[in-house]
Amino acid sequence: MLKLCAEYLGRPFVHIYNRLLALGKFPDRFNYSVVNPLFKTHEKSLLCNYRPISQLDFSKISEIMIFWRLNQHLQNHNILLTEEFGFLKVVSTDNATYKLSETISNSWKKKYIYIYIFIAGVFCDLTKAFNCVNH
Repeated sequence: MLKLCAEYLGRPFVHIYNRLLALGKFPDRFNYSVVNPLFKTHEKSLLCNYRPISQLDFSKISEIMIFWRLNQHLQNHNILLTEEFGFLKVVSTDNATYKLSETISNSWKKKYIYIYIFIAGVFCDLTKAFNCVNH
């Protein structure tokens, strides 16, 4: 049944998203969504303990398809740098942390005469960042 649905619905979806990419425009109608509250923690009576979850069917599918195509293009043409830890499958935040530690360590080991090396880092805890966005 699922294969049969994909067979009949696949072609129209591919056509729609190919047109989206060709025109470079995203229809406003695709941005409408149903927002459902999802309980996080603590008291259920407090509104701040809920997170809004949007069900964006068409826009989510198109976002995935555009991401896949863009990612393929970037990889095929070697556009991404090795420092782009957030966009490559083979590297993660662990790799970024290791590279930062290694750079700091190597900077401390180097001893230059008349040259001062300054090392600075700014770290942000974005745990509650989603709650700060105006939904």
